[in-house]
Order: sequence, then structure tokens, then C-alpha cells
Amino acid sequence: TLNGARNGYNITLNNNLQKGYMRLLKVSHDPELTSNNGNYSLAGAVYTVYTNPECTTKATYFGELKTDANGSTGNVEILPGTYYVKETTAPKGYKLDEKVYTATVGDGATVTVNSKEPPLISVSVTKNWNDDANKFGVRPASIVLTLYSGSVNNLDDMHDTVAHVTLDASNNWSATVSNLPQTDGDGNRIYYGFWEDNVPGYYTPVYTTGALNGTKTGYDITVRNDLQKGYLDLKKTSGKPDLTNGNS
Repeated sequence: TLNGARNGYNITLNNNLQKGYMRLLKVSHDPELTSNNGNYSLAGAVYTVYTNPECTTKATYFGELKTDANGSTGNVEILPGTYYVKETTAPKGYKLDEKVYTATVGDGATVTVNSKEPPLISVSVTKNWNDDANKFGVRPASIVLTLYSGSVNNLDDMHDTVAHVTLDASNNWSATVSNLPQTDGDGNRIYYGFWEDNVPGYYTPVYTTGALNGTKTGYDITVRNDLQKGYLDLKKTSGKPDLTNGNS
């Protein structure tokens, strides 16, 4: 354009920064368990954005995504390029998401990273003794149960050992194993069950299916042992019935 002195021209060169947008949306893998449950929250998750797949170099333009109560970060500005997103802080009640998400952002484009968060649960076991309050004094001082996990809800098909617990009178014959993932890395459900060796003098244990506990943080399992017992019937007879019968 002609300058103010009318003796030449001014030329302006404009450079607009290329930028795109990234957002993250996190949902619960088990909303039936976590919805309206104060033990779980999608707020406060932190996902760090890296520029290399090894997740060692943090992006300088915008390096973190933080979720709100709806599990959303909203749109954040970021330079175009390929990024690697990994959770570095898990929200309340959830397992840290170990998956690395790849996101390629173009100029003016918005990319959404979707994460399905597996909640952490607890599994509790309680031993019920059906032995007339240890009437015969044969109940053991303690027992050891093993917590197994598997991909199907059948104790006989659970083969992965998770933990061992010791039950006795001091803990009211109960124990809890906490911070257990409800799903594996591929999002498949993990099932848990307790198993005990046969207790001498008692019948084979009866196992109940885990039921959601009162605090909605996991599942309760009951193992019942019934005492093996019989009955003795004593009948006394006279060695000389001819003498004693009818003789009071």
C-alpha cells in the first residue's frame, strides 16, 4: 500500500502459526459399578503428552491433559505433529492406564484420544464354620486360602495366583485383598475366587459367588465348612432277661 509520505509502498508479511487441537475423553470400563459411586471419580486424571514413542520427551507446547468430573479435558491447542499420550496420574479408584496412545494432529484439526478406565476393586473372603461353635474342638487354629484370577467366572478355571491370606479368630476369619484390576490390558474382565485345601474333619468347602459389597468397592465371597459328624445310639439290654423282665 502507498505509504503516508506518498513516496513509496509498505508491504506487510503475515505468518500464522499452524496449530491443531487435542482432547482426551475418559470413561469407566464398568459404569454399573462406578456411576454415582463416591469411591470412584474420573476427575483428576493426568495424561502427559510426549513427542517420542518411548515417552521420555515431553511436548513443549502443551505437555499435559487433565480430566474433569466427566472425564473430559476439553480442547487444548497443540502444534501439528504426531504425539504419544500416556496416563501419569490415575484418578480416584481407578487403575493407571498403561497404554500409550498415538495421536497425529493436523493444522486446524481436532483429535480425540479415547480411554476406557478399568476400576480397581477389592475381593473379601469370610469363613463360616458350621460346627456347632466348635463343639468338638476340632476346628484348626488358622487356615490359608489362595486368591486366584481367570478370564471366566468359574473357580476351577482360575489358574493365576494373586495372593495368599491367613484366616483365624483374630481377624474374625475374614480378609480383604485390595487394588485389584477389574480388567486386563485388553479390556477383558478378570474374575477372582478363593480356594482352600480340605480341612481335616470337615466336608469339602462350599464357595459362594462373589456379591457386590455394601460400600460398592468390590465383592464378598463366603466359604463354608460343615463338620463331618455322625450319631451314636446306645441300647442297653439285660444279660438275664428271665430275671429282670417285669422286675422293678
